[in-house]
Amino acid sequence: MKNNTNSRRNFLKKALASSAGLSTLSLGSMGFINSALASGNSASLAAGNKALVCIYLYGGNDSANAIIPVSGNARSSYQSLRGNLAVANPLEIDLRSNPVDGGLGFHPAMSKLKTLYDQGKVAVQANIGTHHGEKFAHNAQQEVWHMGAARQQSGGYGWAGRTLDLVSGNNKPHYLQNLSIFGKNTWSSGKTNSALAIGANETPEIALYHSQGANEERKPNLVNHYKNMAKDSNALISEYAQKFLNAEDRTQTLASDLSGVNSFSGQFGDSDLSQQLRRVAELLQLQDSYRLSRQIFFVGLPGFDTHKAQDAQRRPGELGYHAKLLETLSESMSEFYRVTETLGMQDQVTTFTMSEFGRTMVHNTGMGTDHGWGGHQFIMGGSVNGGLYGKMPRLALGADNILGKGILEPTTQIEQMTASIAKWFGLNNNQIQTVFPGLNSTTMNYFS
Repeated sequence: MKNNTNSRRNFLKKALASSAGLSTLSLGSMGFINSALASGNSASLAAGNKALVCIYLYGGNDSANAIIPVSGNARSSYQSLRGNLAVANPLEIDLRSNPVDGGLGFHPAMSKLKTLYDQGKVAVQANIGTHHGEKFAHNAQQEVWHMGAARQQSGGYGWAGRTLDLVSGNNKPHYLQNLSIFGKNTWSSGKTNSALAIGANETPEIALYHSQGANEERKPNLVNHYKNMAKDSNALISEYAQKFLNAEDRTQTLASDLSGVNSFSGQFGDSDLSQQLRRVAELLQLQDSYRLSRQIFFVGLPGFDTHKAQDAQRRPGELGYHAKLLETLSESMSEFYRVTETLGMQDQVTTFTMSEFGRTMVHNTGMGTDHGWGGHQFIMGGSVNGGLYGKMPRLALGADNILGKGILEPTTQIEQMTASIAKWFGLNNNQIQTVFPGLNSTTMNYFS
């Protein structure tokens, strides 16, 4: 008996210590997984399902080369500031009710997103940033974007997770309401919920199987081992084992559910971002069967910390490095929007970008750009009123909004963007102040 007890304890110790336990279903997610088949939200949200999809551009996107002056003095100033990084032949857009001297256009690699803009499905938020946190620092600025406020104001939770807490009322959110296809992040973390991490292409499976090298023949033995542990007199061992068994059951159910939905084969490209968004499209199809009136999704595109060789080509004739990232973003967002149309959910899904900061307008000696401040973001969806929002900076050294080596001082605070999105998702005015206590200006109004 003593040997058996030690064996169980050693096994539990290894399970807890491994990267394991569960990467597909994390221990954080397991805390609320028992409510898996409960109703998603309160009756007050029965007017229609909604979903938020955050695309985080890791590294600080040089968005001044995504939205570009087209002509006149503004174009000349842009070219002078950017030097060899200046982008030729921008795709001019109709600025509608927010005209800008010299006009604006998308980077030519972003033609598909520009098409959606022309159709009124994409909003461009100009020159947005924050005064919270340490400026120009990746971690500090990522944190503020994810939390929507300073840490002391947010309690360390993300603005999407806190929003999901509030719109769920007295119900603990269903685990399929909060999903990350790009691993752990702060944006998704709430007081009563956290993100379920699931890969873009893998079949959902308990990660412990991988860490133990278990194959199909060994899985039943592992499950039986946990069933025995669930009967242990040690409360910790019993509780852990039961959580594992619950996770195993839910994982098998999710894998079965996903095998029965449209995977949109051939409608998404091969890029990692396209495949992440394809997975989001699969998971959106589970809304009705699980009665999920609200869902949040997190996906990511790394690589924007372009300190060197920003326009370098891997091969002659190919797009430069940053241009390729913009093309990937544009094509992936366009693919995803077209699929939401196929699902008839385009008005129920809002997709948007976040990135910790823009970059310096003046390139460095390595033909790259250094950490900046203000930058431009994109908001996409069938409920979005497309167009330019906010105030574009005047691109000239010595201008009031240009600092140092061409650092853009933000003219819009991040809460004005994120609070607008959260309000569309279901927050009332009082709840907006709870989630975004630093909001001291009017929110943008991107939605019809």
